[in-house]
Amino acid sequence: MMKKVSLMLLLSWIVSISLAAQSLYGSGISPESALVRVIFAEPRTNMEIHIGSETFSTAESRESALYHQIGPGMYFIEAGDDFLEIIPMSGKYYTLIFTAAGSFAFEDIEHEAPAKNQIYFYNCLEETASLYVSETGDDLFSDINPGQSVQRAVNPLEIDFALKSGSGKILELGPLPMTRGGSTSVIVYGNNASPRSMVITAGIKEP
Repeated sequence: MMKKVSLMLLLSWIVSISLAAQSLYGSGISPESALVRVIFAEPRTNMEIHIGSETFSTAESRESALYHQIGPGMYFIEAGDDFLEIIPMSGKYYTLIFTAAGSFAFEDIEHEAPAKNQIYFYNCLEETASLYVSETGDDLFSDINPGQSVQRAVNPLEIDFALKSGSGKILELGPLPMTRGGSTSVIVYGNNASPRSMVITAGIKEP
């Protein structure tokens, strides 16, 4: 039986960013590179986008969800009817999310707590959303605005989580995949009447 866990024991803020050649996501990172990943949260037939020399596609969605190293600069991205302009910088991390409702661009904070698991929460709904501990009802992230992301480092414990939209819709997620030094991303998307979720772990594409 799962014991109740105080949220105070679970949480710890990440407070620094580094430009190291090796990160908790993987090794072999050029300090001059920007790190970009693309998440296709809803099926889009034959979607393929190009950022510099890197290709991201629905056909290779697992690989696309890994951080790719690209050169810093300005990029215009066309994906179906969606257009994004991003200006990635050296040593920074970025996540692009494509849903049926539109496209989203986020700058991520690098995970630097080897004893903790980073949880990133991306709200791609049109209303606020919260991530909370199912058993206790304690919020990990509360009332996050549409189009925003937040992150925290937590102890890697086996705890059931759930999502709640601003209109009260609830999605039970169960335990999230967590390890020391790992990074877990939770994406909520879809429409307000029927929100959906996706959970992935972060990694670096092999150079």
